[in-house]
Amino acid sequence: MKKEQKAQIEALINTIFKAHEEIKKYIEKRTIDLALSMLEECQNAALQIGNKIETLEGNDCVTVQHLQNYCEVLFIIYQELTAPGDREYSNPNQILKRINKALTAVINSVKNDIPIKTEILFLPYKAAMWDSMESVWMSAKADPDCNVYVIPIPYFDKNPDGSLNEIHYEGEQFPAYVPITKYDEFDIKEHQPEVIVIHNSYDECNRVTCVHPYFFSTNLKKYTEKLVYIPYYVVPEWIAEHFILTPGVIHADLVFVQNDKIRNAYIDVLEKNGLYSKTTSLTEKIISIGSPKTDKILSYQVDADELPEAWKQRIKGKKVIFFNTNINLILKNNEHFTENLLRIFRIFEEYQDRFVLLWREHPLTMETLDSMRPELKNDYLRLRSEFQEKQWGILDTTPHPHIAMSLSSGYFGAAGSLLTIYSATGKPMLVTSYYYPNGISEETTTKEAFYSSIGEKSYYHEQHSNSLRLFLEHFEELAAFKEQRQAISADRLKHIDGRVGERIYHCIMNKGEIV
Repeated sequence: MKKEQKAQIEALINTIFKAHEEIKKYIEKRTIDLALSMLEECQNAALQIGNKIETLEGNDCVTVQHLQNYCEVLFIIYQELTAPGDREYSNPNQILKRINKALTAVINSVKNDIPIKTEILFLPYKAAMWDSMESVWMSAKADPDCNVYVIPIPYFDKNPDGSLNEIHYEGEQFPAYVPITKYDEFDIKEHQPEVIVIHNSYDECNRVTCVHPYFFSTNLKKYTEKLVYIPYYVVPEWIAEHFILTPGVIHADLVFVQNDKIRNAYIDVLEKNGLYSKTTSLTEKIISIGSPKTDKILSYQVDADELPEAWKQRIKGKKVIFFNTNINLILKNNEHFTENLLRIFRIFEEYQDRFVLLWREHPLTMETLDSMRPELKNDYLRLRSEFQEKQWGILDTTPHPHIAMSLSSGYFGAAGSLLTIYSATGKPMLVTSYYYPNGISEETTTKEAFYSSIGEKSYYHEQHSNSLRLFLEHFEELAAFKEQRQAISADRLKHIDGRVGERIYHCIMNKGEIV
């Protein structure tokens, strides 16, 4: 229970103590009807307190039992005062002593049996994005002075005209070790948690999906002292303004970003648009600390038992290449999107004796096609089915990307968040062009020129028609440069040591102090 909530309950109990004195006076004056009415008011107040404690602490809280005992004492006294016959036996002092004793047990229990704890809510919406919060949640969960709730919130698809379509809820897709609270079984307004953590900052501004309006940052800010935003993505080098100028960023009290360069971009954009923080300075609000997503990929180990049997048979004796397609690959390739996919699948078909392609779509692929590229959807679905029927690779439909990341030996596909997170592993990575076919030269390149294409980055570029083939043909040699790639990645992902979530939690609880 929060300190303020506990103080409110104690104040209400002290008010009931004062009512006991009034009951005594009414009995002394033989105005029994007024005494009975006051007894009823005391009981109603006790019931309200009990309901509030049950909401905040659960119905097994020992204080609730003391309140029940207090109500029983009130009921017995009420019966005594309404019993037929002579009421001369009713001793006002004894009655006061009995009800004060019962109520004293209640207030002592409130003081001793209900600890003051910080309440923190994690409000993810898509299960696949839970890794942006998980290690922070783990640190909060390990803190005995914190009550922690994970409440997956519902979200809608959007139609091309911006109207809301189908509603989704993914609470059942979270890992089994994460206790889930249903969004309709927790009253945020009643709880008034000290901290709320979100990873969707868009409110109504996203063109593809929209969280339920009740969970817009504008509304959440009304009920918490500290609204915290942790992006569900990381970026390779720079961040577009539209990711910064979102309601969640504007209303948040703390925003945790992946490195100093991105932090400076946030501060510059917010200052340029006059969006200064109402609670703290922008330099204190925007904190460069790394991404919890790296904690997940560094700690996760594939359990062979959790792999689908079909996967085991397909990957036996082969190297797995994690193939990632994201939203930008759809939007910028436009009508060439499926054409590019088919080209990629056929190249991997040539190397199927050594490699298996593990394809993971962005979790909002279908919503993006419906909302922004509906003319591509049928062709995409046909190719997707053909990919599975012809066994060009494995389609990863699991809710979380970490199995694919951990299982794979290398990465191919879109630039963006998963690429940057994957770079923490040091495994070989090749990025395809967002502008097929114009972005890939029809000319071939040499092995040496391909190797040099990495430049100051941690990944290679598919700039020529034979780039992907060179990547696969010399894969073992490329894998040897793991440490060099990790060193480069460290500049883009601050603190690649598995402790980002721990640092964020400490920062939240200690007014911005970073450890």
